[in-house]
Parts: sequence; structure tokens; C-alpha cells
Amino acid sequence: MLIVTKSPALKLKTWHHNVGDWPQRLEILTPNMAAQLPAEDIVNDEDFIDGPLGVTELTSADLKGLAKEIDDILTDLDKAVDNLTVCVENMTEVANSFGPQPVFKFTHALNGRFRSLGAYAHWHYKPDTQIESSNHLFRQLFQLLHETRSEKSHFEVL
Repeated sequence: MLIVTKSPALKLKTWHHNVGDWPQRLEILTPNMAAQLPAEDIVNDEDFIDGPLGVTELTSADLKGLAKEIDDILTDLDKAVDNLTVCVENMTEVANSFGPQPVFKFTHALNGRFRSLGAYAHWHYKPDTQIESSNHLFRQLFQLLHETRSEKSHFEVL
């Protein structure tokens, strides 16, 4: 499993609380290693040293470099696990940072890579924080159904 997030500690705590056992292999990409990892009651050194967990700081500040870093980890994970899952937790921030057109191309390229590996991928995106033209691009890319429930709106893959 690959998770791209800016809060690795929260992701690991949530996984540990809700699932318990670590997956066969869990890699986390984060833009900021200054974010603390959870306390030793959740993870310990053995989980990282020759264990199933890995946390890597993203070094790229552009989409091409980010795609390359994700691809490198996907290549390693594909050799190590039977079923590959990818979670991109901060898609809204990526769209805000780079704009909808470049992110559309970035996402399209990564989706092709995920498909070639037979990976299941999901993207966290908050449509109510974006302008409609950006949301339209993402609906096209993902063939998404936009739903509104109570005060929150979200996209679901058709």
C-alpha cells in the first residue's frame, strides 16, 4: 500500500486503531518529515527496520518529480506485494498548488500507471473548495458522480 499524505502520524494511528495489523507493506510519502511519527505503543523501530513500514520525504517540488517519486515506490511495491493500493490524501492541495490543467495531466498519467499494475487507487478531493471549471476537469478524468449529502459534497467513482 502507498499513501501520499502530509500527516503520516495520523494515518499510521488511524490504521493501527481501525485495522490493527500492518499490511504486507505500507509506504508513506510525505512532503514534510518534520511531522512526528506516532509513539512507540503504535509503531516501533522494528516496524521500519526490515519491517512492513516505510516513510519517505518527497524531495520534488514539481509534478513531474512527484510523479517520478511515486512511480519509483510503485515499482518497488509491485515486486513486494500481491495487491497494490494507492491513497492520495491531499489531491485538493495538489490542485491548489499546481492548477487544474497540470494536475489533470499528472493524474491521468498516474492512473495509467496504476492500471498497468492492477492497483486500486483512490484520491481525496474536496470539490466544494474548488471552482466549477476545476471540478468539471476532475469529473471528466474520473468519470465521477458528484453527490451532496447534508452540508458536505464529494465525488464517487461511477
